[in-house]
Amino acid sequence: MPLIFINKTSMKTLSLGLMDYLGQTSSGGFVDWGALMAAGFLSLIPCVVIFLIAQEYLVEGITFTGIKR
Repeated sequence: MPLIFINKTSMKTLSLGLMDYLGQTSSGGFVDWGALMAAGFLSLIPCVVIFLIAQEYLVEGITFTGIKR
């Protein structure tokens, strides 16, 4: 679906960029899975850091949603 709306390479998301990397098998069909997995892991680090920083607020919001004040 994102490929329908995004027509510039510079506007692609990180996951689409990783899929492009997977599709560019110029060396006879060889995919460097180690580099692809490393890039995927590095793309997860900001999400994990943001979650760890905001974890207290996320859990607090979940626990207080069912309580009437």
